[in-house]
Amino acid sequence: MKIPGTLIIACLAVMLMTGGSASAEDKDIIRLQSDVVSLQGTIKLLQESLEAKNATIASQVAKMADQMNNITLNLQKMSDQVTAMTAANSAANTALLAGVGKGVADTQAALMPQLAEIRKSIDDLKLGQQQQAKAISDQLITLKSGSEALPTCKDLKRLADGSKNSGYYEDAVGGYRDFLSNPGCATDPKLMEVQFNIAESYYDWKKFDLAVQEYDIFLQKYPPNDKTASALLRKGLAHAELKQTENARTALTRVTREFPGTGEAANATAKLKDLGTAPAPAAAGRGARGTP
Repeated sequence: MKIPGTLIIACLAVMLMTGGSASAEDKDIIRLQSDVVSLQGTIKLLQESLEAKNATIASQVAKMADQMNNITLNLQKMSDQVTAMTAANSAANTALLAGVGKGVADTQAALMPQLAEIRKSIDDLKLGQQQQAKAISDQLITLKSGSEALPTCKDLKRLADGSKNSGYYEDAVGGYRDFLSNPGCATDPKLMEVQFNIAESYYDWKKFDLAVQEYDIFLQKYPPNDKTASALLRKGLAHAELKQTENARTALTRVTREFPGTGEAANATAKLKDLGTAPAPAAAGRGARGTP
């Protein structure tokens, strides 16, 4: 069962008033939740206003549609009458057709202002929606910038990982870069993984040139580790996607030499065969992990 945000805030406030001690972080959380509840109320009011506008415009459009349907039926009746009279008296029909033509022209002239009004109503609706969306966005930005409760390094990485896993690679890269640029995360043990995930996000996004750059940063910045073989393999595959065959062969050959017997080496060997190059033999006496 979902507990309303206002109830949570009320409970926390009661705890504070009854003597329960609360840290500065708890108070920040209460203040932030209060801001969120206030924003939700504002969004609800904006949505209700938008729904009222939509209902009014829908009523106007329906009324105009009924009028146009009635006019169409009248025109059809007039056309049928003209057809019947044409068979009986061609001379009289000439004058009648002239009158009908004038009537149609007059009808079109009368309809044009109504159609223009409908178009204006639709344009006003679109403008209102854009303005309301901007207002909501501005309030969210204000809430975020004014809040004292800042996201932790763990929060930044968790959000970025969620975007990456959901296929929102642009958001993922932005989240990982927020992590790297946060001074509080400068010594976080997840730094290496975040850098690797930036490269992986670009690769999955099929931005292979940027992926190569980020894999190089990873390989140069961090000593050999359990992701070095994967980084070299993916770098070689990215070069292959960019038709940079020689660079691809160089990276893939390193995988087969420096990480023999691994899954990455097997994949590198298969790709080298696709590129038309036999893999070089593994260096004798080397371990399963080498230098980047």
